[in-house]
Order: sequence, then C-alpha cells, then structure tokens
Amino acid sequence: MLRFTSIYFYLLILLIVIYFKHIICNDKLLEVNTFSDILRGGLSGGKKINNTNQSILETQNETDLIDEEEKNDKNNFLLISDNNFPPKYNVFCVPRSVSLKDRFCYGNLDAYIIACAHNNYPLHLASFCFGFKHLCSKVNFPNDKFCDDEYEHYQKFCKINDRDWCALDTKVYCDYANGNGTADDEVSRLAYGCYCDPYKCLIRKGGLHTAEWCQRYELFCDSKKREEESQELSQILSKTIVVHQHCTIFLHFAKVLCNPFGPDYDQERCTKFLFDCELITDFTKTKSLTNTK
Repeated sequence: MLRFTSIYFYLLILLIVIYFKHIICNDKLLEVNTFSDILRGGLSGGKKINNTNQSILETQNETDLIDEEEKNDKNNFLLISDNNFPPKYNVFCVPRSVSLKDRFCYGNLDAYIIACAHNNYPLHLASFCFGFKHLCSKVNFPNDKFCDDEYEHYQKFCKINDRDWCALDTKVYCDYANGNGTADDEVSRLAYGCYCDPYKCLIRKGGLHTAEWCQRYELFCDSKKREEESQELSQILSKTIVVHQHCTIFLHFAKVLCNPFGPDYDQERCTKFLFDCELITDFTKTKSLTNTK
C-alpha cells in the first residue's frame, strides 16, 4: 500500500511539472509574431519580444529599406551592347573541305589579330575568336614577300582565259543557291556559301589544288580589301564590350560553349556565360591571370 501511494505521488508531481511547462511554452509562442522573430531567438530566449510598437517600427524600417533598394535598382540601368559586327564574323561554315577552311582562316586573319589579342575577346566576337584559334592555329600563313614572289605564278595559273566570266557565274550561283534570290541578304548569302564553292569554275579549268592555291593568294594578297575591313572592324571595336581574360578561360566553360567548330557549341549560352561572368567576378582579385596564354 505504501509503495502504491509513493508511485501515485510521483506521477502527480510529474503531471504538475508538464502542465506548467505547457503554459510557459504558450506564453513564448504568443511573444513570437513572425518567422523572422523565431530566427532572432523568440523561442530560444536569445531575444524576448515584449514591445509590439518596437516590432512595428522595425518592420516599417525594413520596408523602407527594400523600397529604397528597388528605387536604386531602377535608376541603375543594365546596359547591353548591340552586336554591330558584320555577319561574316557570326556565320560559321562547317569546314568540310580545305577550301572552306582556307576561306575562314585566310579571310579573317587580320580580324583575329585586331580583335582577339591576349584572349581579351569582344563579347559578340567570342565565338569567332575561339573558332579561329581552334581551326587556324596550325595554319602556316605565308610571309610578307609571298605576294610579290608568287605574282608571276598567280598570273599564269589563276588569271586564265574567261576567268572573269567564270567568277561572275560562280558568284551568281552562290548568291542564288537553291533558287533563293537573296543577294542583298548578307547572312543568307554567307550561309549558302557554306554549300557552294566560289572557285567551282576554276576547279574545272585548272584543278582542285590550283584553285585552292589561287584562293589563298587572292585572300592574302588583296591588300586593299584587307585594309578596308580592318579599319571598319577597328571602329566597331572602340564601342564594344571586351570580356576579361579571366572569363574566357574560367573553368574552360567558354572554350566548350563558344567554339563554333566544337560539338557543344551554343552561341546564346556562350554569350550569357561571358556576360554573367563579367557581372559577378571581382577582377581586382584575378590580376594573376592577365598574362595567361
């Protein structure tokens, strides 16, 4: 009997303790107004909220701060440069032949030297720079004496009879391929140029290797055209966004996404990656990368 009385007494004490703890917890919960109050320690006792007016004042201050930040964001407009480069630097042909590869490499040598030096690529020329480096890095370009030294060979093998008519016929063929009359549409013309050979007529007359050599000579030795294109490109470059070298080599993402001759090329993702990299990177901490090749 005595043992039963002792057990009953202990159970009664336990129930009383549980009851008081329940009341205390309810009081604590009533003091907590929001989830942010819980984070401040409303349940843990880190900060006991007793002043309702103070809570309202703090909430009002937070709202004013958010409104001020939104106002500042509206005033700080995000400037994105338009792509004003000629289409020839943004239309890429799969190099299915030596002729196509030479047209890209020999025809864009000056552009690469001017725009892509030291891996600091213009935002809208990143694909071009990566593509040229990938496709043309091992091309053995001729020296400055090539044009004068080989001029007689050019006259003999490339300036054959009826060459002018042949070139005109080929140009019409390339501009109006598949019956599409878009001679004024540069993008379409360049795209169709991937499937037609402007030296087709010369191939028939002099052979494939002769035509390839003539094309290299004409692309490399047309100093007037090269100078005009270089001046045009230099003027555009003065008004364009240049991507820091850190972004063009960062984790090799750009090398994968921006190479137009690679299997994972995606021009939109390439531009987005480089632009985001420019926005989020603190370049004051990346000076060690400026001389990386």
